[in-house]
Amino acid sequence: MKQIFFPMVLASSLFGALFHGGVYDATTKKPIQNAIINDSRAVVNSSESGLFAMDTSDTVLHARAYGYRPFAFKKDPKATRVFLQPIEVKALYLNFWRANLD
Repeated sequence: MKQIFFPMVLASSLFGALFHGGVYDATTKKPIQNAIINDSRAVVNSSESGLFAMDTSDTVLHARAYGYRPFAFKKDPKATRVFLQPIEVKALYLNFWRANLD
């Protein structure tokens, strides 16, 4: 039994671990629906209640949502809440190639 258990533990530590968390508005503390959470290989969206689960071995994850400032955070099983700062969009920003009038 020990011969089978050890390779399974080693494989799970090499290929990642399931990380659970939630994405919330920093000012209202309400959950953010459809926030985008990604590591270097995978992308997941938060649920209606702001919750997400991701199988990752990366130590740094990134969270973003429309109307909020992007945020990079370290994966910590003790701190599973991510608070995004809302931003006020004052203009539509276009680069040179998208502003073509043709």
